[in-house]
Amino acid sequence: MATKRGSGAKTGAKKTSSRGASGGPAGNAGGMIKNLIVYALAGVGGVYLGTQAYSAASQHFPGLVARAAGKKSPSLTPARSERSPETATSSSGRRERRERTRRAVEEETPKVEVRSKTPELPDESSQVPENAESTGLAPPPVAGADETAGEDGVIPMPPLEIERGSGKRKEVALTFDAGSDWKPVRKILDTLASHDVRSTFFLTGEWTQENPKSSRRIAELGHELGNHSWDHSQFTGLTDDQIREQIRRTDAQVREVTGRGTRPYFRPPHGARNRRVLEVLGKEGYLSIYWSLDSWDSVKKGITAEQIRDRVLSKIEPGGIVLLHCGSQATADALPEILEGLKTRSLTPVTVSRLLEE
Repeated sequence: MATKRGSGAKTGAKKTSSRGASGGPAGNAGGMIKNLIVYALAGVGGVYLGTQAYSAASQHFPGLVARAAGKKSPSLTPARSERSPETATSSSGRRERRERTRRAVEEETPKVEVRSKTPELPDESSQVPENAESTGLAPPPVAGADETAGEDGVIPMPPLEIERGSGKRKEVALTFDAGSDWKPVRKILDTLASHDVRSTFFLTGEWTQENPKSSRRIAELGHELGNHSWDHSQFTGLTDDQIREQIRRTDAQVREVTGRGTRPYFRPPHGARNRRVLEVLGKEGYLSIYWSLDSWDSVKKGITAEQIRDRVLSKIEPGGIVLLHCGSQATADALPEILEGLKTRSLTPVTVSRLLEE
């Protein structure tokens, strides 16, 4: 019995010891400490491995990592301070891009600033009439052009564009494009007449056909006539034959209505022209007349007479060619003050042909 109890006691002690190591208070504390150590080591290892993985991914997939983190990758979107003018989003950047787009075609457009009036002529009978300067009835040919007329009587011109005069004299050319409304024209003509000014009007064929009275009055008041296409199409998008049809049809219509032709001056609709267009125009006896100052009366919505006046008078220079439009009431309203302002600056408004005299 003693032996059995002793054996039982030993057995019980062992069981108690076993429970104390794992299930008692001391055992629980030891187990928690061990677990905390294990978890801490695992956490440190995980952070280290995670850092290494992020670093490697950033090197090989920067865009993907940046997007996953909710940020823009520097390689995809440069910082604002590092952007070039082409990618700038400021209003000045947008204006610069528009200006570059509008002027891009001019890189292939040969230009001259001034052409001489009339080369020496062989006899008195072919001299330009004395009143040609004031009435614009006989615009002088351009020096350097092939003066041998073709079978149709057209004197070919070199494929050139003119955007200003030499500026040797204090003269400017106020030019008017006619292709839309006709109502402001009466006031424009009355104002020019009251100041004894002759200008150059570029007429479209359709406008002339639809507004014969205004067209005739422009001619009767002695203003110079130029060709502005038949229907204001962009010539760079037309074939050579279509270009020829546009300008020939317009010239015929203007002659029918006014008794005057439109050579040798052409104003490109929308300013759209390139070397090919100039070559076709030259063979038809025309020079492209561009401008050195756009009044903005056809491109800036809601522009006022005061804004047109201020823009023209603040930027005009001797030899300048100003772009204005017959269909702009704001231009008609601004014209009296523009003419007064030119007079104050001792600048004389003249026709294109007069401006280009040497």
